[in-house]
Amino acid sequence: MWREDRTKLYRIPVISARSDTVVYAPKPGRPEWVFFGPGELRWAPVPGAEYYIVEKRVSGTLYEEVVTVTSPELVSPAVTGPAFWRVRAGNANGKGPSSNPVWIE
Repeated sequence: MWREDRTKLYRIPVISARSDTVVYAPKPGRPEWVFFGPGELRWAPVPGAEYYIVEKRVSGTLYEEVVTVTSPELVSPAVTGPAFWRVRAGNANGKGPSSNPVWIE
């Protein structure tokens, strides 16, 4: 089932006093970049996100998870290049789509 804003809704049964209770809990959306550069990645907070997975891809390899954070930023000397970087938001219902990749020299 899709909502008007093109986010997918998932039907997750909830045990409660009322057996007919169903909660719709979507996965988080796609993060949008605010700033990126050597030593720093920042993205806009994603509604419903409980954590963010930061991934890195060096030329000729697959994306690898670098770190999981709870705030929409990563300030670290580990943010280096040359490499592509992307971020995914997640919550108890799973991971959302990846951000557009950014290149850091």
